[in-house]
Amino acid sequence: MRPETLRDRLVNATDRVFGYPKDSIHFLHVPKTAGSQIKLVVRQVNAGRIQNRIRAHEHDVRLIDLPSDQRYFFSTRDPLTRFRSAFHWRQAKGEMKPGKPRSPNEMRAFGLFESANDLAEALFRPDQRGIDAALAMKSIYHTSRNLVDNFTLHGFDLVLRPPVWIIRLEHIEEDLAEFLRRIGHDAPVKATGEDRYARKQSYDGVPPLSDLAKDNLRRWYTQDYEFLRACENWLSGNSAGFAHGRVAG
Repeated sequence: MRPETLRDRLVNATDRVFGYPKDSIHFLHVPKTAGSQIKLVVRQVNAGRIQNRIRAHEHDVRLIDLPSDQRYFFSTRDPLTRFRSAFHWRQAKGEMKPGKPRSPNEMRAFGLFESANDLAEALFRPDQRGIDAALAMKSIYHTSRNLVDNFTLHGFDLVLRPPVWIIRLEHIEEDLAEFLRRIGHDAPVKATGEDRYARKQSYDGVPPLSDLAKDNLRRWYTQDYEFLRACENWLSGNSAGFAHGRVAG
């Protein structure tokens, strides 16, 4: 990851002391939804801006934590691929970052379940393994988080406080292009190519999700699927005519 520039550090320090400027655009980082790729784009956008800069937040920041009069955007991902990625990322990495190792809860979860499919197939079983599976889901970093958790107490904000745009991992190129158009950024950006930053993950040797595993995960993440349905409905209703004075470059 490219280190912060002097200007980045000055801007971040100013934010901490004086608060975010009114023209800030906030990236609400839902875990395991292409945040690394999007933050790579954010750095490139901010490099050419003094005003209307994007503030990229950490996972624990929710919509309720952002100033209510400032713009924001976020990314989403199908819960099935998000779960599989989260499980095997934590299983393979061992540490999220220096000084933050896997927890005892995670270690126990990975001791009981060898793969994401193994864990998902055990969900809702009427025995101890089913209980262990539910506890493991709430123990592993990111699998314990729902997409909708970042919108606690703000469920209607797609209507009451709409985002600039929603970036779906499954449509990342077109959604990023639309987001950049809406904030008035017409310079080229690079969303891939820095392997260390993008945290690309290999699934060689990892078993795919079975039909049972998929059915169980759809049941477990029911709230997320309903939230994604609301997001798709919002995107369909706002696909044209959005930039009428709200977004400045």
